[in-house]
Amino acid sequence: MNKYFLNCPKCSHLMEKTEYTSIVIDRCPNCYGIWFDRVEVDHLKVAKAAKTLDIGDNAIGKMWDSDIEINCPICEYPMESKTDETQKHIRYENCPKCYGIFFDAGEFKDYQEYSLGDLVKSLFM
Repeated sequence: MNKYFLNCPKCSHLMEKTEYTSIVIDRCPNCYGIWFDRVEVDHLKVAKAAKTLDIGDNAIGKMWDSDIEINCPICEYPMESKTDETQKHIRYENCPKCYGIFFDAGEFKDYQEYSLGDLVKSLFM
């Protein structure tokens, strides 16, 4: 495995490097999933980068969302499916070994946009 170029953990296509305010992430040109190393997702969520980085259609993301038995593109460790604590409808994959995170197309945009509706839903879940 080449650590500089990753294969998408969902569809196996070679991911492309994309930069936003000097943070480089990996995005798949086929399924539009996004790979974040350790703390990149926290920095980019605050930076409101989702509209620039998450260019995939939510419908494409939903098609790939059911494929949850995947290995980390960095360390090949089996990834775990997680649900966001405040937005229970968002499910992403997390590597328990290197702490990378993979969002399917549309999930990072949704993750970044915490709405009043999400707040109300979280009170009843």
